[in-house]
Amino acid sequence: MFDSSTTIDELETRLLAHERTISRHRAAQLELIRALDQAQVASGDGCRTMVEWVSGRLDVEPITALALVNTARNTASNEPLVTALAEATASFDRVAATARLRA
Repeated sequence: MFDSSTTIDELETRLLAHERTISRHRAAQLELIRALDQAQVASGDGCRTMVEWVSGRLDVEPITALALVNTARNTASNEPLVTALAEATASFDRVAATARLRA
C-alpha cells in the first residue's frame, strides 16, 4: 500500500479519503436502516428492537448499532445533516452528535 518513499502528507491524504468514503457509506446505511425500521423488520424477524436487529445483521457491537439506529431516526427530517454526511463534509460522529443534540 505504501513504501518508505511515501510521505506523511500522502498517508494523511489517503486516511482522509478513506474517512470520506466511510461517511458516504454511512449515509447510505442510515437511509437503508430508516426504511427497514419503518417496515418494522426487527419485529418481523423476531428481534426485540431495531438495535438488536442491526447489531446482528451488521455484526457490530450494540453501541454501534444504537448509534446507527438513533442517527437514522434523528436525521429522518433533517436534510442538511443527511446531505453533509452523504457529501462527506461531516463525519458520522459529528452528524450523530448534532442529531442527538437537535432531538
